[in-house]
Amino acid sequence: MLSPSGSELKKKITNKTGKVSVIGLDYTGLPLAIEIGKVGFGVMGIDVDKEKVDKVNNGKSYIPDVDEEELDRLVSKSKLIATSDYKIDIIEILCRQGAEVIYNDPYAPQIKIGDKKVSSLPLNENLLSQADCVVITTAHSSYDYKWIVGNARIVVDTRNATKNLSNKEKIIKI
Repeated sequence: MLSPSGSELKKKITNKTGKVSVIGLDYTGLPLAIEIGKVGFGVMGIDVDKEKVDKVNNGKSYIPDVDEEELDRLVSKSKLIATSDYKIDIIEILCRQGAEVIYNDPYAPQIKIGDKKVSSLPLNENLLSQADCVVITTAHSSYDYKWIVGNARIVVDTRNATKNLSNKEKIIKI
């Protein structure tokens, strides 16, 4: 028996109303995103390379043997969208799942999540120690990652920002 969320996922797959994220638009990721889009799913392609993101969003391929006409068709129908700013996507997903999300970003003092504006909060020991989990979605050089890990219960590092730290017990890398 599927849980309510499992039943909902099965319905989204069957009806092709689910949204799929492909992380990394390289020689595997871009063709995969195109194939997923061709069968009817909405695809969010995520890559840190803004030049790749711009090309995809303009229907242009940087990979030989990728059907540029098909890519352009999917982009024109908004079936394939590329972004290099996935922290907002992560926050939206967590909020939909009922998580209380706060964020800090020295370069984005305010972001829009759905129809709500959310402000960046200053990091401090209390904020970090009270959080169930700290997720690193961008590797700014202005952060003291040793201090962050030292004050957090657990850290999920999506950018390998903690690679030079020796204390890895509280770090999950994805």
